[in-house]
Amino acid sequence: MKFKVGDLCKVIDNTHCHFFSIGEIVCVIGEGDRAIECESTDGMERWIVNAEDIELISKTQTIEIKQKKNKVSAVLFENGQYIKHANAYCNPSDTFNFKIGRDLAIKRLLDIEDKFKPYLKLSFTGTKRGNKDLS
Repeated sequence: MKFKVGDLCKVIDNTHCHFFSIGEIVCVIGEGDRAIECESTDGMERWIVNAEDIELISKTQTIEIKQKKNKVSAVLFENGQYIKHANAYCNPSDTFNFKIGRDLAIKRLLDIEDKFKPYLKLSFTGTKRGNKDLS
């Protein structure tokens, strides 16, 4: 398996001359085919480990889009756990547009700091409940 800088991994073996404990979580700080430089999460230890000694900790992040009346919410989950959310409200005097609300909510969720530009296009490949296209 190819590891990349920034990957979080769990040590599963320590027979190849490093001093990480089995089960310890480490961060990849240097890439290689077989020899990978890793650092402990507290930053106190660095060792070169074999690729067979570590396994990638997979993180799945999902964003769920919800609509209730004139409010669109974007909710971020990581490994099924709630992380944070952001909302976009439509002014009652405006015409509701789901796509604009979705774009605003996602930008707020991901802390994208640009002024609202309704002509700015975001690309999505997800589906809304009922398998309706989000784009």
